[in-house]
Amino acid sequence: MSVMVTVNLPKSNERPKRIEFNIDDSVPTFTGREDFIKDLHEEILNNQKNKPQSARSQAVVISGMAGVGKTQLVRKYIELYKNSYEHVIWINAETYSVAISCFLRIASKISIDLNYDGRRRLDEDILDEIWNFVCQKSTLIVYDNVEIFTAEEGKNGLQQLLPQINSAWKVPAIIVTTRNRNWETFTFRDLRGFDENESWELLSKQDFQDNEDNRYLVKELQNLCEGLPLGVQQAISFIRHKRKICAVTSKGPYTARDFMNEVSVNRRKFLSTEPPEFVSKNLYVLLDMTFKQMETIEHGELALRCLELMAILSPDNIPTVLINEFFKDEGNNLGEALMLLHDRNLITSCNEFYQIHRMIQAISLESSKIDAKKVESLISEVIEFFTKFLEALAINSGQVLEIINNAVIIHQQIAPDTHSEEIGKFQTVLYLKLGQIGCYKIALTICQELLKTNEKLWGEDDDRTINLKEDMCFAFLNAGSYDQSEKLFNEVLQKRNTIFGPQHPTSLNTKQHLAESLDSQGKCEEAHQIYKDILEIRTRILGPEHRDTLDIQSNIAGVLKSKGRYKEAYVMYMDILEIQNKIFGPKNPGTLSTKENLAYVLMLEEKNEEAYLIYTDILEINSAIFGTEHTNTIRAKQKIARVLDNQRKYEEAHVIYNEILEVHKRIYGPEHPKTLSTKHDMAEILKSQEMYDEAIQIYTEIIKTQSKILGPDHPDTLHTRHYMAGAFKYQDKYEEAYQIYKDILEIRNAVLGPEHPSTLHSKHSVADVLESLKRYREAYQIYNEVLKSRNAVLGPEHHYTLSTKSHVADVLVHQEKYEEAFEIYSEILEIQNEIIGPDHPDTLVTNYKVAGVWEILEKYEEAFKIYNESVGRPSEMENNISNSWRSTKNDSTITSNTKNPVQHPKSTISTSTGLIINGIYHGDMEVLVNLNIPNPTQRPKRLEFNIDECVPTFTGRDAFVKQIHEDILNSLKREPPSSCSQVVVLCGMAGVGKSELARKYIELYKKQYDHVLWINAENYSVAMTCLLRIASKISIDFNHDGRRKLDEDILDEIYEFVCQKYTLIVYDNVEFFKEEDGQDGLHLLLPKVKTTRTVPAIIVTTRNPNWGSLTCRDLKGFDINETWELLSKQDFEDNEDNQCLAEGIQNMCNGLPLEVQQAISLFRHKAKINAATSQKPYTAKDFLSDLSLNRKKLLPSTEPADFVSKNLYALVEMTFELIDSVQYGELALQCLSLMVILSPDHIPTCIIDEFFKDEAATLTEALSLLHDCNIVTRSNECYQINRNIQTVLVGSSRFQNYYTHKKEDLMSKVIPFFSGFLDAMAINSVQVHEITNSAVQLHKHISPESVSKDILDFQKILLHKLTEIGKYNDALTICHAALKTSEILMGEEGNVTIDFKESLCEALLNAGKYPESQNLFSEVLHTRIDIFGPEHPATLTTKNNLGEVLHTQGKYEEAYKTFRDVLEIRQTLLGPEHLVTLATKRNLAGVLESLGKFEDAYQIYIAIRDVQVPILKHPDTLTTKSNLAKVLHTQGKYEEAHQIYKDILKCRNAILGPEHPSTLLTRNNIAFVLESQGRFEEAYQIYIDIQEIQISKLGAKHPQTLTTLHNIANVLESQGKFDEAYPIYVDVLESQNKILGPEHPQTLKTKHNMASVLLNQCKFEDAYAIYDNILKIKSKLFGLEHPSTISTKQNLACVLQNQGKYEEAQQINNDVLESQKKILGPVHPNILIIKQNIAFVLELQEKFEEARPIYNDVLQSCGTVLGPETPSMLTTKLIIANAFKRHGKYDEENSNVADLMNNDVLVNRKTEYTPTLTTKFKISEAAECPRRCESPIPIYNQVPPTENEILIPDHPDGIITNHDVAGAPEHQGNYKEQNQNNGDILKCLNPISSPEHPTTSTTEHSTSGALECKKNYGETLQIYDEVLNIENEISGTDQPEKLDFFPKCCYCNII
Repeated sequence: MSVMVTVNLPKSNERPKRIEFNIDDSVPTFTGREDFIKDLHEEILNNQKNKPQSARSQAVVISGMAGVGKTQLVRKYIELYKNSYEHVIWINAETYSVAISCFLRIASKISIDLNYDGRRRLDEDILDEIWNFVCQKSTLIVYDNVEIFTAEEGKNGLQQLLPQINSAWKVPAIIVTTRNRNWETFTFRDLRGFDENESWELLSKQDFQDNEDNRYLVKELQNLCEGLPLGVQQAISFIRHKRKICAVTSKGPYTARDFMNEVSVNRRKFLSTEPPEFVSKNLYVLLDMTFKQMETIEHGELALRCLELMAILSPDNIPTVLINEFFKDEGNNLGEALMLLHDRNLITSCNEFYQIHRMIQAISLESSKIDAKKVESLISEVIEFFTKFLEALAINSGQVLEIINNAVIIHQQIAPDTHSEEIGKFQTVLYLKLGQIGCYKIALTICQELLKTNEKLWGEDDDRTINLKEDMCFAFLNAGSYDQSEKLFNEVLQKRNTIFGPQHPTSLNTKQHLAESLDSQGKCEEAHQIYKDILEIRTRILGPEHRDTLDIQSNIAGVLKSKGRYKEAYVMYMDILEIQNKIFGPKNPGTLSTKENLAYVLMLEEKNEEAYLIYTDILEINSAIFGTEHTNTIRAKQKIARVLDNQRKYEEAHVIYNEILEVHKRIYGPEHPKTLSTKHDMAEILKSQEMYDEAIQIYTEIIKTQSKILGPDHPDTLHTRHYMAGAFKYQDKYEEAYQIYKDILEIRNAVLGPEHPSTLHSKHSVADVLESLKRYREAYQIYNEVLKSRNAVLGPEHHYTLSTKSHVADVLVHQEKYEEAFEIYSEILEIQNEIIGPDHPDTLVTNYKVAGVWEILEKYEEAFKIYNESVGRPSEMENNISNSWRSTKNDSTITSNTKNPVQHPKSTISTSTGLIINGIYHGDMEVLVNLNIPNPTQRPKRLEFNIDECVPTFTGRDAFVKQIHEDILNSLKREPPSSCSQVVVLCGMAGVGKSELARKYIELYKKQYDHVLWINAENYSVAMTCLLRIASKISIDFNHDGRRKLDEDILDEIYEFVCQKYTLIVYDNVEFFKEEDGQDGLHLLLPKVKTTRTVPAIIVTTRNPNWGSLTCRDLKGFDINETWELLSKQDFEDNEDNQCLAEGIQNMCNGLPLEVQQAISLFRHKAKINAATSQKPYTAKDFLSDLSLNRKKLLPSTEPADFVSKNLYALVEMTFELIDSVQYGELALQCLSLMVILSPDHIPTCIIDEFFKDEAATLTEALSLLHDCNIVTRSNECYQINRNIQTVLVGSSRFQNYYTHKKEDLMSKVIPFFSGFLDAMAINSVQVHEITNSAVQLHKHISPESVSKDILDFQKILLHKLTEIGKYNDALTICHAALKTSEILMGEEGNVTIDFKESLCEALLNAGKYPESQNLFSEVLHTRIDIFGPEHPATLTTKNNLGEVLHTQGKYEEAYKTFRDVLEIRQTLLGPEHLVTLATKRNLAGVLESLGKFEDAYQIYIAIRDVQVPILKHPDTLTTKSNLAKVLHTQGKYEEAHQIYKDILKCRNAILGPEHPSTLLTRNNIAFVLESQGRFEEAYQIYIDIQEIQISKLGAKHPQTLTTLHNIANVLESQGKFDEAYPIYVDVLESQNKILGPEHPQTLKTKHNMASVLLNQCKFEDAYAIYDNILKIKSKLFGLEHPSTISTKQNLACVLQNQGKYEEAQQINNDVLESQKKILGPVHPNILIIKQNIAFVLELQEKFEEARPIYNDVLQSCGTVLGPETPSMLTTKLIIANAFKRHGKYDEENSNVADLMNNDVLVNRKTEYTPTLTTKFKISEAAECPRRCESPIPIYNQVPPTENEILIPDHPDGIITNHDVAGAPEHQGNYKEQNQNNGDILKCLNPISSPEHPTTSTTEHSTSGALECKKNYGETLQIYDEVLNIENEISGTDQPEKLDFFPKCCYCNII
């Protein structure tokens, strides 16, 4: 095992501008390779032009033999070209760990922190940050000596180290050097050896003269070394040293021939030696000669000894400390010896490590093996050294992992049969060290080897061997191998008993260890019995106070604790502690251990304060005795932190865990299990604080480390994964949690067994998530299995057993089996009262559940009795009950427009923000399915999708196929190309063979296309399923930033890919081109033609002949020749009988291939049956006679559908008769009957499989029979009945007779089946829509007269599921039907019927039918009063709901009175602080808010909040805070509102997760506040983020998603981006019309805002038409006095006044005023706005004196109602000041201006806030009046820059500001400056407003005025004429003069 050390290196203060990392110069003797280097550079440049760019595409791989000089060549390349790069980085990549060490050093150079929050960051995070820095500039990266690309055989590959290319980066150049030649997809360069010239050049550079001897040497070396530079250089080095020695010793010159002779002599010695596979024999000889030469020189012997040691260690990262310590007696000689090795190119050194070339190491090792005794002696010496070195090694040493890694490699060098005492000692030390650093699996391997050593040395029965076996039991335990551990413990125990006897202390100790092992596995009963046996013996032999006796008593107490028998455990621990205090003293470790156990029991009993005191006492003693960093001290600290966690003192606990973590990291290292355990504890603290994302991040880091060190299946790894799944579960991310729990369960089942406590715990968790997903049947089954096992293993009174039992009851409650649930809760309560007492939290929770069931069963007195006894703990109980019953919470603000869409089909009681149904809160979360198909890793070069071969019997049509091809070729020539122009439509009757013909065309011509795609397009959803499968094949991600993409975006990506080449697309079975009858048409699926794309060929098959101008070919039936050909292909011989058959079929079937094939199939089956039953042959005449007879029977009674012939009826009748007569036929017909009930298309296979699961053995045969008879087909996990066949079956007399006879029995089975199936179905299931559609079809087949409990249950569940997925109209239909069923079954006044009526009210509300909903609520209320009385909880709930409907309709006084009545009764019955009472108060405050009584509402919200403060994060508290923020928002206190919303968001993020609907609602409210503050970009971004989440969770067309899209358009409109806003409104409206209907309130709001945009664009006629249409609908739906109707009237008046129709506008304003006064009173804010509008119209009519008192009245009332500092008050003052200015009333204007200038709110506002800017301008305008021309300019000039920053340069408000700025110089006579400013404004206006826009005209008018003042009369007249022509054209010649103030129309923003 290779273990990597991670060291935090010192960081630089600044990041360098240029990095050159690990760059060495090439050797001075580098030779040749010029062309290779040049080509290499060109390859790099070419790669950087590749598209798409990736790290793989940029890499150039240099491959070659070992020693060929790859590394040196790249170093030379860097020398030559490094100036072409800003950064040059060299990574030694021979192993992953070495490479990562390089990267960590780079990280230190660029100041990247390796840790985060005290935790080591993941490698990939550090790498990503490195790439993010270096890839900002041109970079070269070299990966040297790489072995593999992808991970294989446990080795990490290069792939994990490459940068993931980001579009913002500059793509780096990458060079890889490797011996591996398998790099197929990379740019690959193979490096060969030197040629003779290069070898000579190498010699020349080392002073070899050009003479005959050296020339001879070159030729010989070239042959000898095969051109490998390493070999050539080794030879040169040897010759140089040899010549030097000869020169010193005065010997003759050493010639080339001398060298070759010496080589030749040495080669003979190695004739029988086989070197390693990558080393040549000649290099082997050269190195042997070098070794011998070194033996003769000074320090050579020591150098060779160093080399021999390195040869048996790791070739990489040999710590220098090992070599220095091993040879420490050699002193200074060691340095000389190592230098000698370095000079001979035998080793290198880097960063405190030596490295030896693998080739040198292999040869050195092989050479040493020649002398076996020498190797044995060396290993023996090294083992002895390592034993001592490891014993002294601290596990927090810097190089501990590398040292131990080298020790493991040494262990691998030990011969298998070699055993000695020294080896045993070495193995013992190594085994212990591996255990200390947490490498349990390797430790176990070493332990097994050690056991063999001991058995060999001492024998199997020796005490040392047996002790080691016992140690090995614990090694097995640590590695998670429990079975092996238990088996070995029993073996050891048997040995102990045989040798010492069963009562010997040693035997008892082993027996105790066995019991501890059993206890850790959860086998409590077995462990308990063994402990009791040991206790009996020790008490008898040693006495009751002996240390060993007390120890076993402590173990027994531990078992009792594990079994939940806390009181017994507490008593036993107290007895032990009393004896220990007396005998050993209070500071003895044993005494402290017992105190610790005692404190833990107190913790389990929730007695945290007592536990805290004991742990604190233990900590003080341990700190004094052992010090602050001892294990015992640390453990005491951990226990204190856990107590603080239980007490919710999270910050204090977190501080302690941080201290522990730092100690553990320092002592054990960052990856030790103890360090990881502390990190785990910290994650648990974060989870307790509901900071789930942070906790999950820590768990992920822990799991990664544990998987690496312990393995993914180790118990510790699984334990962490389990806790991480819990964090997902608490975030309501149930699918993620479910998958993790399932994986853990599978592993624990396999490793631990099905009865292990951990396995049962995982199984329980799986059931828990299923319960949360509302898959109750599955959850119930698993809980029962767990309960059975826990009863057997733990006993019926264990708290785990009781917990499972409670969950079983919870599921029964969900299933409405209340009596059964009540019995179970009662049994649990009885046990809990006896064991843990009535005041224990668990007992209280069970009590609460019992009360909940009483309440459901309408036994209110019993329920209230329990509730009253529980007073004082409401929050704790509520939290527990919500966790137990797994409610889905959504605490939407009461005052928002969103309503709970439907009640669950159960009885209801009142709750705070919606409905609690049987104790379970039901919100309005709606989820749609998003299917993400796994993506392959590469895009295919050719794509053939969904292509089936045509049937083997395909016949004729040759000319038609050829004609289709010509049509396609002609269509592709059309100009300009478009999606429609390329379409060839293949039209024909049903069954004529259109699809088969298209398949035949593909067979013949597919080679002419690069891609061929077949789309099943019978409807949009099926087509999109096909297209998504295509997307997966070409690696298109369905998500972006974790969110689902829009369909159109995915389609565009698909077509962008396939249309780069020549493509054929077939859309099969299309019904419409455009949308018809509510169905999407083909046009939505066609690719958009772009200049960058190749136009595809398109074939459409359809029955519809109406395709306008498209190329359309009509396909006819077979002629007689084709019919005969079809028979011939199916082995019908050419004889008279078959000829007769062909003619008869042709005549009867009119040549339709479907009917012809049906006839042939039927004939073949009949003939086969006759042959099998030995009857006479079945002839053509017999068949035609039967067919004719069946036709005659049908003639008088059957009228077939338009597209179906009577022949097909007859054929199907006969086929039906045939099926009925054969094996499996009865089951086949049952399947067919069920399919007919469901639908012809998309019947999910899971429904058929599940319904007929008892027939599983024969179901396949039955379905095959239907398939063979051409009745049923299967596609995309759905069954389909051919539409023609479906039509025939419906009209078939025989089938109908069978079906009618079976239907009743079938329906009686299928209805309860569907009830259970739907109930268990998660709403994000893949086929949720198909399943619910099938259920709706089933419901249509229920006879109106049929009523039963099963039908009612089915209707309840179907209603609930339809509402969950947003199908409100279907839900409304089902609800109506369910109500009728209930009235017949239960009576009109039955409780269930009344509940359904109330559900119908909710359904009507969801569908936007408010008046109907109100009427029905009133009816239900009267019924409740008659049955239960006016003060019954159910009556009050209905009355409360009625109040909400009244509030929604704007009937505020009625709503107020209703809520007031409910509040008075609830305060009397439940008290003022009850949750339900507070909810009613909140609703009352909401009405006051709507009435404009903001202060009153505010005070109520404050009062509610004060009551709820103790439950800070409760949903009700958050809802109250949300409403409080809404009031502050309305009052213009934006910062306060914003802060409250942010606090709510933080809580909801932590509790519910960032994607929960309630969290999104809060984010929406924050965006609305930002929008009000003019912070449009921030608001826009939030809306975009919300929309992306909603698309991924709910789908693009869901009502909530559309609402967010509406809000996005609203922001764009506020920014003046009308052209962007309007298309969005149009898209939203189109979807809402289809989904919600044209009269739904949300649809009307969208139309309203569309009109608003048109009004702002001065398109008055269009705006008027829309407002008028809305007004008519609202008047009909809501009445004339509804606030929404009034809002539309006001906007209609605004349009009229802009058109100059003042009288009509004023009439509407006056009508509205009188109407609203009656409802809202005289001083409501809305009344003041209406008055202001009236005054303004009077002003437009030049009736300023009439307008003036109205303005003053509004001003006075605003101050009283809104307060002097609200934005509304300031805006009102501003408008009135402006009015006074326009009419020259400067004194009155200045009074208002002065108020504004002195106003604290204005002064303290951020200057960027848009209304503030407007106010400043109007002040400056006032100052601009006579004699004050100088003063306004400074104010004017302050504002435009700010406006431009926050609005956009072309925003209308900014342009108006610039217009005013331009006007100021005019008063000073600076006309030139004014003219320039006006020109700038016009440049902005023309692109966004058009020349005809009034603002543009006004600016041009101003320009002409400036020119007039400059006496430029010609230009003036020209501009005046242009403006006049435009105004006449738009407004008419009679339009009154417009003022410079156009108020923006009112419209509703949606929250």
